Amino acid sequence: MTKNKLEKCFSKSLKADDSLWGMKLHNNPLAHQNTPADYIISRTIYDNYISLILILVECKQVTCKDGKGRLAFKRLKQMHDLLNFTSISPLHESNFCIAYYDKRWDNSDVYIVPVKIMHELVNSWDYVSLNREDASVQLKDYKVDVLKGGVIDLKCLKK
Repeated sequence: MTKNKLEKCFSKSLKADDSLWGMKLHNNPLAHQNTPADYIISRTIYDNYISLILILVECKQVTCKDGKGRLAFKRLKQMHDLLNFTSISPLHESNFCIAYYDKRWDNSDVYIVPVKIMHELVNSWDYVSLNREDASVQLKDYKVDVLKGGVIDLKCLKK
């Protein structure tokens, strides 16, 4: 079994960005309660008034073999919770952080996709999964850079 490197990388990225506050949401399986996402993040907007934006992020890693891998849509179990969170307030956002991990971060593709976009893709896609090649086309607008040291560029969460 391969360890999930994406969550470790995402935590490191949050700590590296002073403009965002975030924490990993932990789950106690004995409580029979699921968490809606892996991370909760907040950012502040200073306009005519101060707004606090809350962001949920669910991380999904696809471990590639020979440069190929696929994300099975049945793994997106938090879709409903993320959509519900986003619908509650215009100050709520939800995203999937999807990584096609290929031995090292500089070989990998990482996307931060708004839940509504991912939901539309899942519902319109003819297959039950998204392979790496199709993701590079379908999710190209949501691709993020992985900086030196395995830090994800989280600027898309600050828009």
